[in-house]
Parts: sequence; structure tokens; C-alpha cells
Amino acid sequence: MELIYLLGGILLAVGGAHYLVDGGSAIARHLDISTLVIGSTVVAFGTSMPEFTVNVNSALHGSTDLALGNILGSNLFNICMVIGVVSLMSPISVGPDARSKDLPMCLLSALMVGICGNQIYIDHIAYHQLFPSDGLVFLCFFAIFMRYVYGEAAASESHQHSAKKKGFKRKAKTSEQTLSLPKALAALVAGLAGLVFGGELIVDGASGLARGFGISERVIGL
Repeated sequence: MELIYLLGGILLAVGGAHYLVDGGSAIARHLDISTLVIGSTVVAFGTSMPEFTVNVNSALHGSTDLALGNILGSNLFNICMVIGVVSLMSPISVGPDARSKDLPMCLLSALMVGICGNQIYIDHIAYHQLFPSDGLVFLCFFAIFMRYVYGEAAASESHQHSAKKKGFKRKAKTSEQTLSLPKALAALVAGLAGLVFGGELIVDGASGLARGFGISERVIGL
């Protein structure tokens, strides 16, 4: 049953994220919000919502090892497996902005986790633990990164307006099929429900599997 919970929860969470992105993007278009802003918020957050809901549920259940293992394993999979497979299929171009801004920010975030998670060696205390103050530091770095993303989006929009590519914009807009507002709202609600219930099932299933096989929740999360 724990395995069924885990697999069912993963399907619900992934499907919920899909509906959340579709519904949120459609609502944003109805509100005449820029596609660049949609991509940097709704789409970017939506693809990470399964991990977020699993981690929140894990924290509420006291399974913090599962939460930490999940997010670290997810990042390792995205960087090593996804980029590795894609680069085997086709060379990946790394632009100047990615080299000077995105990659250093990614490296800095990993470094911050390593520093905050190793106080036993740095501060000479008798335990490893991430405190609320560490969480506030991470959120501050996230706010800085989001400010940079919105700055990039605004600069790109300004460049597009100055270039006056109205014909291309009209073509792109008409080629997109946007959900009606009622359907978009229904997709948004369905996506949130799938994420919440899916995250709950994943935590229950993963915790049960860990207990059944006698392995740590951190390994299940990874």
C-alpha cells in the first residue's frame, strides 16, 4: 500500500503541477500579463511545486530528513541527469548572462546550504540543524534572484518594444490557444488540489517504505 501511495502521489503531484501551470498561465494572459513574467513566475514555480508540497507536508509530519533528501536529490537529478542527457542529444549553449549571473547564483545557493548545514564544523556546536534564521537568509537570496529575473524581463520587453516587432507579436499571440477564464480557474483549482493530496500521499508512502525496509527517510527522499 505504501508503494501505491507513493506512485499515486507522484502522479497526482505531477499532474497537479501541469494543471496549475496551464491554469495560471491562462489567467495571467486574460489579465494581460507579459509572457516573460508568466514564464519566470507561474511556469518556473509550477514545475517546482511537487517538491515544495512534498517538503511542506514532510515538515508538518516531522519528516525533515525526507524533505532535505528530496530537494537535494531533485537538484542533483536536474543538474546531472537532465543536463547530462540533453547535452548528449545536442550541445547546450551557455550565454554570457548565464555565465555571469545564473551559474554563480546557482553555485552560491548550493554553497549556502553547505555552510548552514555544517555548523558543527564551522561554529563548533554539537549538532547539525538549519534554523529559522537560515531560512530567512535563503529567502533573502531568493528575493534578490527574483529581482534580477524581473529586471531581465523588463529589459527584454523594453528591447522588444523599441524594435517594434508588432507583426511577430501578433502572430505569436494568435497561435497560442488560451483556455477560457472558467476553464483556467478550474484547472488552477484542480492543480492545487492534486498538489496538496499528491504531496500528502507521497509523504505517507515514502515514510511507510522507509520504515518497512528499515532505511532512512533521507535515502527515500534522495
